[in-house]
Amino acid sequence: MPFTDHLEELRFRLIRAVLGLLVGAAVCLPFQREIFHLLMRPLLAALNNEPMIALGVADLFWTYLKVALLGGLFLASPWVFYQVWAFIAPGLHSHERKLAIPFIASTTFFFVSGAAFGYFLLMPVAFKYLLSFSDEYVKATLDVQRNFGFALQLLIVFGLVFELPVILTLLAKLGIVDAPKLRRFRRYWVVVAFVIGAMATPTPDAVTQTFASLPLIALYEVGIVSAKLFGRKPYDPDAGAAGPPSGAAPPPSTPPTVST
Repeated sequence: MPFTDHLEELRFRLIRAVLGLLVGAAVCLPFQREIFHLLMRPLLAALNNEPMIALGVADLFWTYLKVALLGGLFLASPWVFYQVWAFIAPGLHSHERKLAIPFIASTTFFFVSGAAFGYFLLMPVAFKYLLSFSDEYVKATLDVQRNFGFALQLLIVFGLVFELPVILTLLAKLGIVDAPKLRRFRRYWVVVAFVIGAMATPTPDAVTQTFASLPLIALYEVGIVSAKLFGRKPYDPDAGAAGPPSGAAPPPSTPPTVST
């Protein structure tokens, strides 16, 4: 396929993914307040249920719009990941193209799992640590838009990072990497995981950063196992050679010629 056709296909898939996102956002729009209160629950718990403030007149409007888009992203994530699959499927073998349902199910599962990890485990620890610097002289007054943006970033980042096993399996399917290569890169990935954990978490303490990095190391190991099980097998030129049928008698040997 020419490069321009690839770009046209990419544009077509992006448009369909965005349309699915907008449909999901429209479904979530009537429930924007409930979704916002649910997402901000870890922060409100760290604030002892004290209310946040809106610094601008339109802050609440833009915040609720982002809430609807976030809910639409999770609601339409199977459709979005299907568009990703439809774009990369032409580069796979015919029997590999039948794996659309496992791909969509696994990508959706890991995306939601990553967001749940950020929401249930990282956000309470991060908010509690950051608000611990308040005292009788300085009190943290939190505005709605900035803190929701922080929560939004945390959920999406860890949702995408948790796609690591799927990405490694896909690269193995395409023949770009394999399990031995991934094992040799393991020691370097430990460093990369801690760098990602430090960049994704807002707190500078080593405990929170380690807490965020350990799942990335575990996901890399899951990716190695998945690449070994489902990766593209190396080509064996002798695999297609026809051998004698099972149970057949060996061909008669030619007696040696004796020279006189």
